[in-house]
Amino acid sequence: SIAPSYIASNTGTIGTVLGAYVRVTSTAASGAATANAYGLFIDRTTVQNTTNAYGLYVTTPTGAGTTNLSAFFTTAPQFGTPLILASGGLNRTVLTSHGVLIGEGSNSVNVTAAGTSGQVLIGSTSFDPAFASISSITGTITFVLNPNNLSVDLAAPVPIAFGGTNATSFGTTTSSAIFFTGTKESSLSPGSTGQILISNGFGVAPSFQSLNGGLYWNDITGTSSGMTVNSGYLADNAGLVTLTLPATSPIGTNIVVVGFGTGGWTIAQNAGQSIRFGTMSTTVGTGGSLSSTNQYDTVYLLCTVADTTFNVIKSIGNIAFV
Repeated sequence: SIAPSYIASNTGTIGTVLGAYVRVTSTAASGAATANAYGLFIDRTTVQNTTNAYGLYVTTPTGAGTTNLSAFFTTAPQFGTPLILASGGLNRTVLTSHGVLIGEGSNSVNVTAAGTSGQVLIGSTSFDPAFASISSITGTITFVLNPNNLSVDLAAPVPIAFGGTNATSFGTTTSSAIFFTGTKESSLSPGSTGQILISNGFGVAPSFQSLNGGLYWNDITGTSSGMTVNSGYLADNAGLVTLTLPATSPIGTNIVVVGFGTGGWTIAQNAGQSIRFGTMSTTVGTGGSLSSTNQYDTVYLLCTVADTTFNVIKSIGNIAFV
């Protein structure tokens, strides 16, 4: 350290000047006016009549005759650069903008590189901490990095292996049962009143079905409705009632359609489906259909190829094919 120059505001002795510390002994009275003073100030209360004063204020040392004694530097004090750690400094002349200070024991204070938006300070057992971006090894978590902000969210869909369903939606139908397809969770079409969930064998989704030996009957008073297996339907409207085959139909399941209203009925097909009547068959796909020609015409269908093919095993009336 370099000892600064000084003057005393009154008769007295400046005993020692050591860097940033001044020790004063004196038997003098209070001092006169001082202007443009720099450095360390020693006074019991304030530096009297002083303007443009710079430095640190230090209380009066004890001892007789030291009341209101002041000592001033005529020029700004100069210290050795950089100020060492043992003297309360950092032992550094430059600090990285936006960096974080790191203690290094008795060595000079260190400073990190500035982090980028959204990065966090990550520690290390043997090395200094550093700013880094958080990442997801498995890709199941997403991070959005913004200035002074880090947003964390799950990456959808969450895989089965991590406790998720591997699905982003189960559809909009309420009261659906959930099952595992082999790769993800999925939902079934809800069953009708009285139906139960029945397995359709390995690799095939289960479905709601009526118990063998019985059908659940539906009175269709509108002009259209979907159909489920092992169910019966009354076409009960003054206009034509369009009834659509179920997309999923295990082998051996039944559907019965009975004409009741004056409008008659038509059985519509999904893609890839057809209905056989003896040696005849409807057109495969959505262009094919089976229809009544009289009010009370009836057909009894049996699924013979899963999901796609139905046979008429009973009928009443003159049934029309397309």
